[in-house]
Amino acid sequence: MKKITLSLIFTIGFCSLIFAQSAEEIAAKTKTKNTASSLGSESSLDMQSGGKTLSTLEIRQYSSLDKNGLQRMFVEIKNPPSYKGSRFLMIEKADGTTDQKMYLAQTKKVQKISAQGSADEPFMGSDFSNNDISFMERDTKLDNFKILGEEEYEGKSVYLIESTPKDKNYTYSKTIMRITKDKNLLLKAEFYQGSQLVKILELYDYKEVNGIMTAHKTKLSTVKTNTSTIITIKKIEYGMKIPDYVFTQKYLETGKK
Repeated sequence: MKKITLSLIFTIGFCSLIFAQSAEEIAAKTKTKNTASSLGSESSLDMQSGGKTLSTLEIRQYSSLDKNGLQRMFVEIKNPPSYKGSRFLMIEKADGTTDQKMYLAQTKKVQKISAQGSADEPFMGSDFSNNDISFMERDTKLDNFKILGEEEYEGKSVYLIESTPKDKNYTYSKTIMRITKDKNLLLKAEFYQGSQLVKILELYDYKEVNGIMTAHKTKLSTVKTNTSTIITIKKIEYGMKIPDYVFTQKYLETGKK
């Protein structure tokens, strides 16, 4: 059974042959290590430039599996007033791709995020693109994986795993992840376009919530602009009962049943 992922995402064998066979399993285990099939959370997004916070978004997120075990995610902005009421909906398809839509409160219109250009646009001025948001729910079957080696990172023994998309038109040409050897926790992911490092994802402050190790801080930095967005979880509930209507076009547009 598939499990809900949180933020943003890998066990490993002990010889080179097992490494070759286990890379995708590592990715899958890290993405599905949570045992809940649904969650609700409240978080803040601090958008920074040069280390200084410029603005903050307050968001509410719901994630759940449908009857076929496919991922669904709904995000609503609660503050500031200029963005309040804007909503984002992501529905996973059977082939592993996602259907993404954004309702903008300012225009009162729904934008379908299908073209690559739209998927790469910043989410409400943050460092997260719409593709970055869905990356956290991305099906491992869409990528190829290999183990690059081991190292020490932040005082922990980690594995280095590289993923490359099967679709050559995907936003990133490769992602290099650092995952703890003991608990399979993602600590860092580097996103590349060609040979150029473009974004860095870092996860901090892991705490156990209902038996699930949860990163309470997630930082995504854009190398070229020297900007960052930090997501801080303020409240989270696993196993939340989320009605199906939350993941509908009507709820996206109105915020009502």
